Amino acid sequence: MPMIIFLDDSLGFKELLPELEKKFDSYSFKEVPTQLKATDEDLHTYLAAKKPFWRRRIKTTPYTLEEQIQFFIDKLDEYKRECAKSQDNRDQNQGEESKVVLYFYDSTITDWELVRRVKNLIYPEHILIPIYLNQNRAILLYFMYEVLSKIQSKALPPTSVHIELEKKKVLESSDQFIISNRLKPWKRKMKIWKLYSQKKKDRYFLLKVNQNGGKKKLSKGTFAEVIAAFEEQHSGEKSFAVTKQKETDEHVEQFSTHISLSDHTLPSKVSYVHIVCRRTDTFN
Repeated sequence: MPMIIFLDDSLGFKELLPELEKKFDSYSFKEVPTQLKATDEDLHTYLAAKKPFWRRRIKTTPYTLEEQIQFFIDKLDEYKRECAKSQDNRDQNQGEESKVVLYFYDSTITDWELVRRVKNLIYPEHILIPIYLNQNRAILLYFMYEVLSKIQSKALPPTSVHIELEKKKVLESSDQFIISNRLKPWKRKMKIWKLYSQKKKDRYFLLKVNQNGGKKKLSKGTFAEVIAAFEEQHSGEKSFAVTKQKETDEHVEQFSTHISLSDHTLPSKVSYVHIVCRRTDTFN
């Protein structure tokens, strides 16, 4: 049963969507674009271009409720047509659309109240399940491999009740960490939209992400030292990592699953590793 998944484009998965759709071919991935002020460029193109660094922050225009609802309705109608076409060409069960809609959203740009109202307005035709990534992109990776893969293999029913329960397990039964060469983008959520200059000094911080989104600094040092400190405490655990910038890809063999994002993603010119470790074996 196909399912549609929305992702805010500020999460940085644009270049990985073809790969994800190939691996998870029962799902249709749709990006929710960021509206930038004074330009029609998409966020990825904007970050890839050479921009003057005297601009303190990337300026965005929030969606109105009407714009957000219209976007979702248009994409869901498009999805319905895709399912109908698939139903004509293949087995009827394969082409049948799911009522469940997942939305991985970025709270630094998307307001929860807006998400809640969209959720109410498209119900009961569609059941929207919003998933807040808490400034940790690895939650998306974790959810895909621990939950969506089970639905695709029919080990888990694709119902909203089952998905909500699995979502709770993912968020409550895991430990989250961030390794980065800058603290501000993760300490204050709007700092993620600042245009930073490239740091040359090899100094990184290891942060523990609490359930309420707070961050606690655990250690600092060179990237090799910080990743070694993390590995010492979490060696052997099933872990998922999302990395950005080349130097963070050099010590990723310890992670169970890993993907690397483009340099042209937020926060600009900042290196990081987002990590989620499965604390207990509650998924089997």
